[in-house]
Amino acid sequence: MRQTINIESRWSKLFSVRSLHEYYDNGECEDLIFEPTQVSMKALKNLKLVCKPTPIGFIILCLKEKTFELLNTNGRPKKLTFIIKNKNRFFAHFSNLSFLNQNNVYYYSNRIGDKVDDEKLLQDKKSKIGANISLYNRNQQIAFSGKESDQKDIKVIDEDGKAITNIDRVLKYDDVNNLYRISLSLLEEGRYTIKVKNKVIEELYITENLDIHIWGIVDIFFDKVKKDYQLFDTEVITPQTYVLKFEQRFTYWKYILLEKVGKNKKLTKYDDAKVTYEGEELQFSKPYLTKLNNGKEVMCIESKKEMPLKEVQSSLDRLELKLKKGSKWLNRSIKLPKPSFQMVRPDKTTKNVYSTVFVYIN
Repeated sequence: MRQTINIESRWSKLFSVRSLHEYYDNGECEDLIFEPTQVSMKALKNLKLVCKPTPIGFIILCLKEKTFELLNTNGRPKKLTFIIKNKNRFFAHFSNLSFLNQNNVYYYSNRIGDKVDDEKLLQDKKSKIGANISLYNRNQQIAFSGKESDQKDIKVIDEDGKAITNIDRVLKYDDVNNLYRISLSLLEEGRYTIKVKNKVIEELYITENLDIHIWGIVDIFFDKVKKDYQLFDTEVITPQTYVLKFEQRFTYWKYILLEKVGKNKKLTKYDDAKVTYEGEELQFSKPYLTKLNNGKEVMCIESKKEMPLKEVQSSLDRLELKLKKGSKWLNRSIKLPKPSFQMVRPDKTTKNVYSTVFVYIN
């Protein structure tokens, strides 16, 4: 006699975070590692939650009825915080991100995110980048110049949008150096904005997990989020899938045309160039003369507009170059490899970002 046994898992999804990237051919990003902070690890345990890493993010599992009961109590935390570590040191080269200053991190949360094409982003749809903010440890201070009379115009705004009360307990004036100093030890972990006369002078995040490997921070709030982003209400848990979605970087593609030039052979100068990809002509400059760092003169062409960087799946995936010398186009065409993300450099003069490729043409 066959007996049917129904096995139902006690665990279910509360939310997950997925990392996607336009640069990669499959659209998935495996460059980032997500880890809960020490404070959030305790919160996960207290709420009967389990954090499981995935190749492109992580998932938070809950004990259905028990977690729902704990989430609807007054003692629950207001958020869970996860630090992001970046495994790929070239990530900013092929991503549409501002290059981070020292001690700055990217910040993401389900409060600032926007829904785009049914994807619940953790960044706003306008920038698609994430806030670039300073990272501080709680034992540090922030100093900024000002007059003693400015004290009434200084506000420290917390992540709930409220100015902290009794600011005198954290704000002190150094009349010798004409500096204000804010002690962070009395402030809770989280994001803050410092304003003087309603002008933002710094956005920062205070953490007890100051780590040189921290690339970013994700805050998942339980309240004060958009309705589509809510994890639960008084009646039911609503599992959510949050997304970090990165755009690929657009750069000017520059090709340095190298020749095997002997001692008595002069550099060949070309008068025009035609670049095509899969039969479609791309807009490139005419060849022009430039110098390498070693002083050697070479011919060069570059795209007239920024072009997207994309993961190259095959060495056969190339552009085609035809060169013109005088009034004649040369019969031979030259295969141009697509730029690698390792050779991305900003130009200090033009402020443009270039992807440079060195190609032998003879």
